Amino acid sequence: MSKLPIKLLLLFIFSNGYSQYFSTQGTAQLTSNDPVIYRITPNSNASSGLITNYFPLNLSTSFELNFDMNFGSNDGNGADGMTFFLSNLCSPGLTSGGGLGLPAQNNLLVVEFDTYDNDPTFGDIPQDHIGIYKSGFTTLSNLIIQGQTAPICILNTCGNVENNTFIPIKIKWNYISATEQKLEVYVNNLLRASSITANHIADIFLGNNNVFWNISGSTGGLSNLQQVRFPSINSSFEACVGEAVLLTAPILGSNYIWSNNSSISNVANYTIITNETVSCTYTDFCGQTKSINYNLLPHLIPTPNVDLSPPDCGTNNGIIEILNPLNNSSLPIPTDLFISEISDHDPGALTYIELFNGTGTSKNLANYKIKVYNN
Repeated sequence: MSKLPIKLLLLFIFSNGYSQYFSTQGTAQLTSNDPVIYRITPNSNASSGLITNYFPLNLSTSFELNFDMNFGSNDGNGADGMTFFLSNLCSPGLTSGGGLGLPAQNNLLVVEFDTYDNDPTFGDIPQDHIGIYKSGFTTLSNLIIQGQTAPICILNTCGNVENNTFIPIKIKWNYISATEQKLEVYVNNLLRASSITANHIADIFLGNNNVFWNISGSTGGLSNLQQVRFPSINSSFEACVGEAVLLTAPILGSNYIWSNNSSISNVANYTIITNETVSCTYTDFCGQTKSINYNLLPHLIPTPNVDLSPPDCGTNNGIIEILNPLNNSSLPIPTDLFISEISDHDPGALTYIELFNGTGTSKNLANYKIKVYNN
């Protein structure tokens, strides 16, 4: 262990900025920023809402989307459900009731989460169910679930989802080749339904690889408060003073104008100096003017106080204790990874750093940096 006084600071820094934004229609409304939650429908009759993500997706590459759906708390007297759908539409239309907010037209790839049984003549089953359709007209003739002739239960237990619980949903697009693709739907991290493998790009989207993704929902004579949550979405980016961050706006647009920046593309570099709201105004590929914001937050570097207990004669062991900043610091307390142990056994060398992940989920360390300052 080093016998010299040491000042040691380790920081986690995010260096890339990807913001996510949605346009809203009908009763859809942003109700929380942390975590990001949109209300799709209130608990009232004849309501419909729709959110459309600003960032287009490219169907010629595989991707996955993760979000949580809450279908409300009214079971026997609740309705109607929500959908996820991909489309080329710049401004999708809305429907109410059993239409689940879907545009009443073709050229959509739809995942329906239906909480009301309209009876078999409408292609429904009694349980809360999932259907995958090649059209906004969600009839059995348009159902494209692999190996199924009817919708299937949302839950693997065929239980009730109208229990005021946010249920994890994953949508996975598998690009196999230019002529073969399929869509998979996971609920509670379990695969529940797959589309048939086909040339969906050509058959549904008429050869157009670029689509928007949407979530819609509706109520009719019965109702529910229906919401969607995005735990991974954040438009605030924190880094040390002097650190550079790369901000990314939606692709396929034009006329990009960034505040206090000369970039004319969909990416721009900023240096963190002080609290700042950055805006990017652009024209999307539909010809519509859009604007998105990013919050840049400086992470001030504190000077920690360190108590050094040098080794006793005849032993190489000693103690370095960081006294502050701890809980009395104005810095945010980490909510994911934290440094649980540091060893400096060899003089002048940092032997190892132990990181602890107590979140219960895997973390991608490519999203983190460790900086070491010592004197």
